[in-house]
Amino acid sequence: MRTLAVALTLAVAPISIAYADTTSLECDGCSVQQMDGVAWDYSLGLRMPSDNILYVLNPSNNIARKYRVMRDREGGPICDKMPPGSVECEPFSIVDSLAVEQAAIDFLAYRRVSMAAGPLWVTEPGYPTTPYDDIQNPQKRDKVDEYLKARFEIYTYAANGAAALGFSVWAPFIIKYADGGESQYNWNAATQKYVPIAVSYKDRFGNLVPVSVEQLSENRGGVTTKFEFPGGADPADIASLINQLNNLGISVSGGSGGSSPTDPKIMICSSSIIGGKVTVSCGWL
Repeated sequence: MRTLAVALTLAVAPISIAYADTTSLECDGCSVQQMDGVAWDYSLGLRMPSDNILYVLNPSNNIARKYRVMRDREGGPICDKMPPGSVECEPFSIVDSLAVEQAAIDFLAYRRVSMAAGPLWVTEPGYPTTPYDDIQNPQKRDKVDEYLKARFEIYTYAANGAAALGFSVWAPFIIKYADGGESQYNWNAATQKYVPIAVSYKDRFGNLVPVSVEQLSENRGGVTTKFEFPGGADPADIASLINQLNNLGISVSGGSGGSSPTDPKIMICSSSIIGGKVTVSCGWL
């Protein structure tokens, strides 16, 4: 099966090369021809002019491809003064395959380890017991960092090697807490630590645990987020979510949800624009 995932990268290339950006994309299980196609499709979305380095990574097949990707208009800078659609300013792309560094190949093994690791339970004393505990206690996040460093030490060197090439290290590990909630931790080469991915926090029912208002608003109005708790859910789970929302400056209206203890409890958070400012409000159905 072919999958394509953006690795969320934007880094300055080595100063000896005059490329603007270095980016990596993942195309796991792809053929070489499909990887070349990913590079071409990437070129079509670039601003003009662009002269970038692109890595396309295929961990399962242990293949990494490196490209120089250029996008410009036939007329060059003069096209800035020409009307849109001018024949003299047709856009074009050039995609050249380059030799791949060993560090990129080594990173593939690290990525395969993260893909195969599955959920990693952290239930010993000193570790965060819930996603909320993780968010609120940096010293407990440090314990998770220490655990991952100890378990995957040899692969951390591969992660740093990839970062030195200029592209983002995207190889998250799923962390499961004692209560059944989860998050994902990824290696940060700048801080030399495993850190949680903010948007990855989920409670044991699969609900998003937001760490910012932007997660619930996307900086616009009309965004709706649903939180659902089964009948008989521990009130502490609901209280933890309400407390987290309050910490973000979001109030919750409508009581505690549900007409009886056995009813499912559903909360809806909606974003709107009031006075030019994006706000989020939440309430129980």
